[in-house]
Amino acid sequence: MVRLPIAMQRKATPRNHNGSCIEAGLWRKSSSCAGGSCVEVGAWKVSSRCESGACVETSSDGYVVHVRDTKVSTVIGDAAPVLTFSLRDWVALIRSEKRYGHIAATMAAKEALATTLPSGATFRQVPRGSGSEWRMSDQPGIVLSFTPAEVAAWSAGVSNEEFDLSPGLRELVAV
Repeated sequence: MVRLPIAMQRKATPRNHNGSCIEAGLWRKSSSCAGGSCVEVGAWKVSSRCESGACVETSSDGYVVHVRDTKVSTVIGDAAPVLTFSLRDWVALIRSEKRYGHIAATMAAKEALATTLPSGATFRQVPRGSGSEWRMSDQPGIVLSFTPAEVAAWSAGVSNEEFDLSPGLRELVAV
């Protein structure tokens, strides 16, 4: 098992936890871990724009980025559905949102969005009721549902670079 140096780990400092948010985090293990048999703890972070407990959460183990919905994870914990992005796909999605704001814009307009990522997988945001569903073509059956406020908070966090990979991981990812 590979241990990431602290410099490669990133954690946002949320300003407010009583709004709609997207959270992101990193898996961490003890510095005294030996032999690969370790307990890892998922540390989730939230956008500083988060104003409620309903958020998009992300966690990275240094190899992939996991995304889930706090509305579900607070009820069923680790059994909550999770979309998984390769680091390269995550960087591409974040860069695209920073440049164009297409995820937040299509959410506000109640339009569908399909974005092909470097791996060939397609990220989809599909309008449902007053919110939208996030799906990945390579992960059938996994659906995450978010409100407009949750997506707007996540997009604001993206603009603030709160969901960027750490500099050490960015060097490993060529997009």
